[in-house]
Amino acid sequence: MLAEALAFLSPAVALASLTVGPQVAGKGLAQVQSPETVVSGLLQVGLGCSWLALLTGAWSAWRGRRPRLGALLAQPVVIAFAVIDILHPLTWVSHLPGSRIALTSLAIVTTAMVVRATAGRAREPSGLVPAAVVAVVALCGLAGATSAALPLDPTAWVTSAGGGTAPDPRLSVAAGAIPQNPALGDNPWNSIHNDSWASDSYTRAAPDPRRGQVESLFTGGDCATMTFDRRGRLWTICSSLRSTDVWLIDPATLRVIDRRRVGERTPDLTDFSGGGYFVLDARGRIVFPGRGGRIVTMSATGDRLETERELALSSLLQPGEELTSLAPDWRSGVWFVGTRGTVGVTGAGGARVVRFPGQDIENSLAVTERGALVVTSRALALVERDSRGAPRVRWQTRYAAGSRRKPGQTSRASGTTPTVLSAGRHVAIADNAEPRMHVIVADARTGRTTCSVPVFRPGRSATENSLIATGGVLIVENNYGYDPPVTATSGGHTTEPGMAAIRVDPRTGRCRKLWETRAVTVPSLVSKATSAGGQILTYTKRASRAGLDAWYFTGVDLRTGRVRWTRLAGMGMAHNNHYAATYLSPAGDLFTGTLLGLVVLRAR
Repeated sequence: MLAEALAFLSPAVALASLTVGPQVAGKGLAQVQSPETVVSGLLQVGLGCSWLALLTGAWSAWRGRRPRLGALLAQPVVIAFAVIDILHPLTWVSHLPGSRIALTSLAIVTTAMVVRATAGRAREPSGLVPAAVVAVVALCGLAGATSAALPLDPTAWVTSAGGGTAPDPRLSVAAGAIPQNPALGDNPWNSIHNDSWASDSYTRAAPDPRRGQVESLFTGGDCATMTFDRRGRLWTICSSLRSTDVWLIDPATLRVIDRRRVGERTPDLTDFSGGGYFVLDARGRIVFPGRGGRIVTMSATGDRLETERELALSSLLQPGEELTSLAPDWRSGVWFVGTRGTVGVTGAGGARVVRFPGQDIENSLAVTERGALVVTSRALALVERDSRGAPRVRWQTRYAAGSRRKPGQTSRASGTTPTVLSAGRHVAIADNAEPRMHVIVADARTGRTTCSVPVFRPGRSATENSLIATGGVLIVENNYGYDPPVTATSGGHTTEPGMAAIRVDPRTGRCRKLWETRAVTVPSLVSKATSAGGQILTYTKRASRAGLDAWYFTGVDLRTGRVRWTRLAGMGMAHNNHYAATYLSPAGDLFTGTLLGLVVLRAR
């Protein structure tokens, strides 16, 4: 039983389960009134209790006493964690080869020994352990219920707080101007990718990691997109396993101004439709794709969220299709994409669509004055409006979609939103080629491929996030290995490292690799860059054989790829960003969406 307990969970994971689980349950009950959050917290508590049952059972057997019933009840739990893919990474033995067979065998042998040991021995007195566990769980639950922050993981006390120094923000790198889409809110605060060109770039300074404090807010859902309106308010949509909520927040204090549930969803960890993407328009309203094929516009009259308009598009979508993302056209209407290959635009005469048969669209779109740039599971395409305002495909360029959905991707396809650069002359994506992924640059007018650069190790390359474009340089990160989602980075595990920079000639579109590094491990973040100080702002996770799950704000030198600084954001699953992005606020704070809320590194 002792060997089984140690193979089952690391002490770090077990301690986190017993302390973080009750906090999550308490917050689900008191802070967000979410039954599913309460249940998830209690399941974590049960995980830690199973580990304790094995330890106390081993102690009883060693003392010649009959093991408690809990040791026997823990055996099905151990076997489940040995054989179920999404649970197995949480086990400590999963770091070793043959771990599934080893843990299953231990559980079977231990079960037989526990059954045999229950005969002819005295029962172990209950002792203080159950009472102590109940007291700890109750206190942690109370602490969670009374705090709006993400849960505190005590393993943070034995984890490095980070180090390094941020570059001088006055030492900037050149950055090309990104034109302002007149229908969108101000660049770069209007969408997940900062602007219509999906540049993922800023020109303002990032926080000094030595001075700013780290704060957080618990929402009970994954807050992928954040925008900031002209009144300085933060808008975000957070998706839990069962629901989608709009949150209006004061970014300076993290005070919740208002919150509104806007939809239900299926518990799919890689389904971003129904609000994963949204935009802030020029009138300070958010526009997002609602479930059931709706375009929803919401505003805040005073401090109260209100639905202004809902446009039903389900009749234009294919059976079972949902809206993935949308973005305003530069003149009028809204471009939208569907999960099964539908691309459309709204207008005075109603919405019209074109379809890419047999193809899906899992990512967002870039919009220029020419039209919408989309990437399907087979091709990069420009869809423009004809003289009557109807969408038509101007060009489409096939790319290498690969032979499999690589671990870390949501589909067998490019994982990137198209990124526009070179004053609108070129567009870039990453493909899904084997054995190495390529960064592809194409002429935005014709679709002709101008360059293709392989990146990362053979057989270990994939990205599910948009490329960054700043000053004629593209940045790509490696997300290979983020599978199963969430638990792939739990129990001390992490993903394949890798980040690379590619220089693009603004006239010809030809390109060359500037640098590539394995010193950066980004499981799934939409990273950003800022020309002020020349930094890539990202969110990293190190491997830990001790089972520690530390997440770090990280600054990478844009010129060299060297890690300049790290700052501990928090510990455990609640701090996993899970495909969310990082953002600089107008005040210079660095925000990152997480699985259960958001975390921020303050500028001061």
